[in-house]
Amino acid sequence: MMKPISTFGQTALRNAQLRRLEGEIATATNELATGKKEDVAKTIGSELINLQGVRNQFTENNAYLRSISIFKQRSDLMDGALAEAEAAVEDLTKVAALNAAEPLDSAGSVKLVAESLLDRIVTALNVQVGGRYLFGGARVDQQALQPIEKNGAGGVTPLDIANNITTGTTGVAGFAATDLTTVTTVAEADELLQRFEDVFYGTNAASADPAAQAYSFENTIYNGEIDGSLLEIRLPNNTIETQLNDELINGLRDVFQGAYILASVDLESIDDDDAYRQLMTGDDFGRQGALDRITSGLAAIQRSRADLGLRFNVVDAAEEAVRAQNALLNNQIVALEGVDRAEVTTRLLDIENQLEASYAVTGRVLQLRLFNYVR
Repeated sequence: MMKPISTFGQTALRNAQLRRLEGEIATATNELATGKKEDVAKTIGSELINLQGVRNQFTENNAYLRSISIFKQRSDLMDGALAEAEAAVEDLTKVAALNAAEPLDSAGSVKLVAESLLDRIVTALNVQVGGRYLFGGARVDQQALQPIEKNGAGGVTPLDIANNITTGTTGVAGFAATDLTTVTTVAEADELLQRFEDVFYGTNAASADPAAQAYSFENTIYNGEIDGSLLEIRLPNNTIETQLNDELINGLRDVFQGAYILASVDLESIDDDDAYRQLMTGDDFGRQGALDRITSGLAAIQRSRADLGLRFNVVDAAEEAVRAQNALLNNQIVALEGVDRAEVTTRLLDIENQLEASYAVTGRVLQLRLFNYVR
């Protein structure tokens, strides 16, 4: 008895086999093109948990790298700004130091250089990136330093403050009305130094009188956050690198105090040698003169810049470590997700051979006739 054969069943079976093989070819081809396993979870099985952990660490590291990149960008801008400020102070220090003991031929230029310094520092330290000012601490939405000829919140400009306290026309309680534009005695030089001391280191900032508040470093000259931080970043080892602003702010207090004194007084008009030296270099009892303030402020700015450089180096080293770790993590990811191209190529050739054989068998089944079953 002739055994029955269902050509329909054979055709359906062969078609199913063809679809499976064609799917395997598509999978192998895609893996060769991408270099990655198409179904990672199915392929690596229990290693999937390890892969997820590696990927999570890789993602976290990339977040650190973005944060570090922003930190370094701001550090570079801040270092450039501090370098310009430092150069401006050094220019004034040189010409003022030449005239420290007595006014020489260059004494007339001290006032001009002092005014130039104020403009240069204000311009340099009011740098911003992405609409955020860098030297104001938490107050990123406003200029850190008030332009010398622009009214502050109290309605007076920094240059007006210097000129008004020199001429005695402040109208603020506690400031003498004596005009000290031309200093004639040691006592007058000492009084002028005290007036500027009251503005830069006095209690006016906390006064209940708004007019007195305006005559202060905190409320008109510097608009930023006092005793805050300029930069902060958390590193992968959970340490926090913070660039505090106290060193810089104290330096600016001194530099501006000395520069505003020199910008508001005509040194060539001071005939008394002792009064001149008192104004420039102070006395032996702790009173600092204009030049003393400037050199002290310069040292503070230099220390702040050096501290910024040290923190940059720490963060830069952390970046290198994170990048090195990411390279290792990436190798692990590739090992788990990647394919062996030689193995896939061999598998692809094997599948193609099977597919050709299936096509041949399917063609023969489709061509069967009753004659094929007659013996």
